This record gives sequence, C-alpha cells and structure tokens, in this order.
Amino acid sequence: MQAPPPLSRPKRTEIRKLALRKHREESGRFLAEGLRTVEQLLTHGLIQVETVVLDASRPVPPLPPCEMRTVEPDDFRSLSTTESDQGVIAVCRIPDATPMADLLARRTGPLLWLDALQDPGNLGTVYRSAAWFGAVGIGLGTGTVDLFHPKTVRSTAGATGALPYATGIISEWAEAARRIGRPLFRLDAGPVSVSLSDITIPADAIWVLGNEGNGLSEAVRALPATDVRIPGNAHLVESLNAAVAASIALSRNPNVNP
Repeated sequence: MQAPPPLSRPKRTEIRKLALRKHREESGRFLAEGLRTVEQLLTHGLIQVETVVLDASRPVPPLPPCEMRTVEPDDFRSLSTTESDQGVIAVCRIPDATPMADLLARRTGPLLWLDALQDPGNLGTVYRSAAWFGAVGIGLGTGTVDLFHPKTVRSTAGATGALPYATGIISEWAEAARRIGRPLFRLDAGPVSVSLSDITIPADAIWVLGNEGNGLSEAVRALPATDVRIPGNAHLVESLNAAVAASIALSRNPNVNP
C-alpha cells in the first residue's frame, strides 16, 4: 500500500491540544488511540472519524477506508497520550449530547446516571458494560470525568458512540423521572439497602452510581429511591470497583438477550 501523505504542522499542533478537555470542547473533537479501537470506530460508523494519523516508520495497517496521514516517530510520540502507542490515532467528532427528557422516554432498557465518577478508565468500562447490557443511555452528572478523555475512549474498546449521553444535574433528572413513574435505584450498601438478589428489577430501571472514593453525594442520597447492595463477601472485601458494581446491576436488565 502506498504511504499516506504527511500531516501538516498546523494539524499536528491542533491534535496535541486535544489531550486537554478545554480544547476538546472548543473544537468538538477527541482522540481515539490504538489499532483495535480505531478499527472498531471505523467499522461501526457511529462516530465521525475525520483523520487517522499513522507513525510513518510502521506498516500501514489494514483499516476500513478513511483519510490517513503520517508523521515521523518523534512527532507521533508527541501526539500520543499513551506510553506504549500502537502507531494509530484517530481524530473524531464529538457527538452531540442528548436531552435527558429524550433518554427518559426510552423505556426498553435501563439508564445509568453517574454521580461524580472521576476515573476515566472506570467511566470507559462502565460505558462499555452499559452498551453490552442494553442500556438506553448514560447520564453524566456534575463532577463526572469527560466521556471523551483519551483514557476513557481507550477503555470503551471501540464502543464510543454506541450509547447516547446526557450531561446535567441528577436531582433535576430524578424529578423528571418521578413525574413519568420511572423507578430509581441507587447502588449503595447502606443500612437500609436491599440485596440485588432479593428484588425484581424492571426493564426501565434507572441506576445511580457514585464516586469511587466518596460514594453518592448528599444531594443524590436525599432523592426518593431504592438503595441496592450487591451481595458478596463483605467481611473479606471492603467494596467492589465502581465499574464492576455497575456491570452487575446492569446485567439484571430483563430485556438482555440470553
């Protein structure tokens, strides 16, 4: 295969800036790194991939049709946000957020709301699990890490774009959910919580997941909801990883294909 043309210096400068959230939001673009991730984004077609940038010292990978450009190895390392890059970076358009009212109207599967989840790797894993288990959308509450952070995108393993997302305030969403009778469940192992194994979860459940270290905020704890704990050996392990807990809860979606 003929080598793609080189990437211009101004474009290299623009791409470097996308490591920062401010510039991602200003430009409406984000970075996806790694051969498998980029291949999946191109194959699924759920995200607009503008340009794929390749390390000129490596063979051109067999990707689906797309615009490709090359840079020298030193320049590629300056563009990459990983220590062990694979020589492939895609510049992608950030999809528009979806109003929460629209997500609430989709009642064929669960919603997942995140209350200040801060680890980008956790967010990416949660997003991927939510798509796997048939969630109809994800809500990024106040304080939640950027869905298009490079590490978040890598952690979705190419699933970015598979779910619509909303951003906003969970207490406001909860009031809208209450008005239409959509049930709210908090993942919380507090004294009034019920075991996940003891209750029936409806298809249109809304799950709320808290911060990795501090759990749910006081504002979210004050909302009318059912507190749910995941049964396990709590005398041996203090808690589950946030992404693992969310995956277990979402797996109870009755509409997931067996």
